[in-house]
Amino acid sequence: MEKFLTSLGIAGVIFFLLLGIAQIYVGFLGIEYFYGSIWAWVAVFCAFFLRIVFPCTIGSYFGALYVLEWEWYFALAFALPGILFILPATITALISSFNKN
Repeated sequence: MEKFLTSLGIAGVIFFLLLGIAQIYVGFLGIEYFYGSIWAWVAVFCAFFLRIVFPCTIGSYFGALYVLEWEWYFALAFALPGILFILPATITALISSFNKN
């Protein structure tokens, strides 16, 4: 049973890594579609080096919606994990900035 749970955890990690790579790629496509390739590369740079992933997450929604031509609910379900990971970090950063007084 322990080996099964370990392999299930490893499969989950691989799945989320692949989902993250797909979100960055589709986010690049979405930003490139609306703003051009320079801003898409800036968003990828911000995601990797500055840890600002919100533009790629929003770009992944618009990339799935307009570039890949998915329905809006599938595009939202594709981008939602990124938003769910960003929201707690943003709230924590805001609270910690107020507590530094």
